[in-house]
Amino acid sequence: DAAFLAFERLVDLCIERDAQFLLLAGDTFEDEECSVRDMFRFRDGLARLADAGIGVFAIHGNHDPFDGSRPEVALPDNTRVFGAEAAETVGVAELPGVTITGVSYRTKREARKLARQYVCPPESGFHIGLLHAQVGGDQSTNLYATCTVEQLRNAGFHYWALGHIHERRTFSTNPTIAYSGNIQGRNPKETGERGALVVTADAATGLAETEFVPLQVVRWETAEVPIAGLDSLDGLEERIAERIEALAEECRPSSLVLRLQLTGRGGLNAGLRREDATTDLRERLRNSQPLTPPFVWIESLQLACGADLDFAGRREGDDLAGEILRRADALAEDREWLDKALAPLFAHRRAKHALAGLPDEVRAQLLREAAENCVEALDGEA
Repeated sequence: DAAFLAFERLVDLCIERDAQFLLLAGDTFEDEECSVRDMFRFRDGLARLADAGIGVFAIHGNHDPFDGSRPEVALPDNTRVFGAEAAETVGVAELPGVTITGVSYRTKREARKLARQYVCPPESGFHIGLLHAQVGGDQSTNLYATCTVEQLRNAGFHYWALGHIHERRTFSTNPTIAYSGNIQGRNPKETGERGALVVTADAATGLAETEFVPLQVVRWETAEVPIAGLDSLDGLEERIAERIEALAEECRPSSLVLRLQLTGRGGLNAGLRREDATTDLRERLRNSQPLTPPFVWIESLQLACGADLDFAGRREGDDLAGEILRRADALAEDREWLDKALAPLFAHRRAKHALAGLPDEVRAQLLREAAENCVEALDGEA
């Protein structure tokens, strides 16, 4: 229920701040088929906004496209859902000069370049584009109504309220072009605070100020705990407990779901790799945490650590391990070789986005770490 509890917090925020209206930029629901229970809970939240005199303007995204299967639940009169045929522009009651232009995804794979349909009204005022799209990045895909930042910047609107990317991101402040992200992280990849943007607009200047307000009920985080310098599992448990408490304090009043990674090199590595060792430690950590909100749940305990080996000394050896380490050191300084070796990854459809802008020193360090892992593997087979 975390997502709907976060939605209730969003409704509370609108009422507390006396908002003029709420913009929902698509993917309100995770799936194109939502349950009767979910639809009623959504409707009830909109009804609370209607009672407070707050309008709602919404579009459908790729997760909840216009042609999706939804229960027939009538939405309150304060809610305007844009259709999927073509972009429309509507005014806002009691706010002369304020307009909102929007269009919904017809299907979950939206090949149309929807941003091209948005035409800014010529009249003076404050004009908003409500758009679900992949802005920037790879424009070759025909799945998510791709467009560029420049395209939006030159369209004449004063504010672009964007949906699709679950991370908060601002491309421009004049005009404001921004993703608010989602209000509740869905999995371990969606870490950190999640919430909404409260926007204060100035029709006279056409400028807007944004304030991020966290709304998540459960916060996902990933934390690294080094094993270096420890000689007992008692010490490791204490170090982990301190890290958990620091993160839990930072997350309150939200609950915390935590993915832990043990990193570095140390003498505990061998013991941690015994059968069921990390499972037993994870369960012990789970049992030490509160189960009532704000709770802490250890999602997983992963090993990213290694044995405490003397790599400096091994580099001087005349064996295979020494050759591997020295060769890696030499290649790490050879940018042309690194570019050639990594070319297949940089050409991969998904990997190239994660690797874009990776500094040379980071690539070199990754090569050296790979060589060290190779030596450790060789030692394990000896």
